[in-house]
Amino acid sequence: MVPTLIDLANLDHLFKGDKALMCEWIELYLQESPQYYVQLSASLESGNAEALGTAAHDLQPQAHYIGSARMLELLAAIEEKAFNGDTVGCADPLNALLSMREAIDAELRAALDVA
Repeated sequence: MVPTLIDLANLDHLFKGDKALMCEWIELYLQESPQYYVQLSASLESGNAEALGTAAHDLQPQAHYIGSARMLELLAAIEEKAFNGDTVGCADPLNALLSMREAIDAELRAALDVA
């Protein structure tokens, strides 16, 4: 069995088990999260540490709500390195984050199909 990258318990708790609200939030995440990934990538490419750190920081609540501990770890590492001026050090955690993005989105879409 392939380990999951998300755990929707936080989202379930936030919306008190209301599956319709959870689905709305998941759909909103799937719609809005791509802009964060674009911003992260563009900021790394341009060497803009402040924008990189801000994008990583802004995406962390969503990672928390979808229960992705690994995503949170990577975003925290990116944020810390970026705000310390180490944009080069952000490349590995950002690449790891980008490589798992499709799997996370697929798990979220599967959760929508089940609900």
